[in-house]
Amino acid sequence: MRARGKKATFTARLRLDRLVPALLGAYFAGTRPATVLPAGINSILRSRPNLDAPDLQIMFGRAASEAEPWLPGWNEWEDVFGLRPMVSHPESRGTILLTSSDPRAKPRIDRST
Repeated sequence: MRARGKKATFTARLRLDRLVPALLGAYFAGTRPATVLPAGINSILRSRPNLDAPDLQIMFGRAASEAEPWLPGWNEWEDVFGLRPMVSHPESRGTILLTSSDPRAKPRIDRST
């Protein structure tokens, strides 16, 4: 992780006196910054073009994992960003099938190898 030089927009919006109006606006009007979730960037790549499936994943995150509502001098935290590279080797050969249109219904899992 690398510390940023100044507070980012996401960090500034988590300041408690700014967060409450944003949450109220999101709840009652469906507008304001609280209607948009902060997200990082995720890349799934092939290290070689002849591979059947991607084998690399790179995640870029832009907020500290301990991010929470804050007030100056009360519970400040450092805003950071980081890259997380991962090597994957997909070996799964089974299938997962929906058994119903009900989202609570358990799927059928075939673990064939």
